Amino acid sequence: MVIAKTRSSYSIWFQAVRAPFFTAAVIPVLLALVYALWIKTPVAWPLLPLIIMGMIFLHAGTNCINDYYDYINGVDKKTTFGSSRVLVDDLMPARHMFIESIILFSLGSIMGLIIVFWRGPVILAIGLLGVLGGYFYSAKPLGLKYLAWGDVMVFLLFGPLLIWGAYYAITGMHSLQIVLASVPLGFLVTGILHANNIRDMRTDSTAGIKTMALILGLRGSKAEYFLLLATAYIGVLLMAASGILPWHSLAVFLSLPLAIKNIQEILRVQEDDLKAIATMDVQTAQLHLVFGILFTLSLGLATILR
Repeated sequence: MVIAKTRSSYSIWFQAVRAPFFTAAVIPVLLALVYALWIKTPVAWPLLPLIIMGMIFLHAGTNCINDYYDYINGVDKKTTFGSSRVLVDDLMPARHMFIESIILFSLGSIMGLIIVFWRGPVILAIGLLGVLGGYFYSAKPLGLKYLAWGDVMVFLLFGPLLIWGAYYAITGMHSLQIVLASVPLGFLVTGILHANNIRDMRTDSTAGIKTMALILGLRGSKAEYFLLLATAYIGVLLMAASGILPWHSLAVFLSLPLAIKNIQEILRVQEDDLKAIATMDVQTAQLHLVFGILFTLSLGLATILR
């Protein structure tokens, strides 16, 4: 493997999987767990580590295969933002990144098959959807992210599908309420991608791919970002008012200043200075993390105080 002499292969591998974004996969699993405890549903504690590790491996595999195809399709270059930068900075050959993604998907699938042995074919179906969705998000012959399906896929994979699947794996039961409770986190994780796509509008257009940001234009994309963040909070408020969530869940509003700050920065950006929001995907990921922690802890508090 061709790597930088001053860097260990382990540190480059860590950079390649984009570990700081793993919270987008872990927080929903914890939310599913705490929700089950709040509604007094028995949980299979031994499966929790397998679920978390499986989701981390699948998320890492998705990140790596995305980097691989963005690189070979000319979407990621030395002058563009985003990605792990492992390939564009020549820290690893592209074929090694592809192999790494297959290994990670395989490890995630092994974790999933152990859970299937415990829970049965429903988890197999959910797991297959997750693996195929993560792989074909950017991989040929579909490459869904290049056809403006990225926002929808991220919402489904890291929102309803992930939380519903985690809940079923933990409890062996279905719940419409947990699917509804997953929507706010789904909107916020979609906001991470959308912020990335707004920043990359010019380079994505040059690369000849389609994103929702390019279809909507800058003005429409700003509106989408605002709606994604605003409806996350509105959704929690409505579910707390209807009894789907405990009133303690309104603690997520403590993260509102972060959301307002991000929205203001997005609304101010101009087409000739998109680099001004170069870190907005990271800032939105931080919002998702804080919102998710508050969401999870508030359900935990409601469970204790019940």
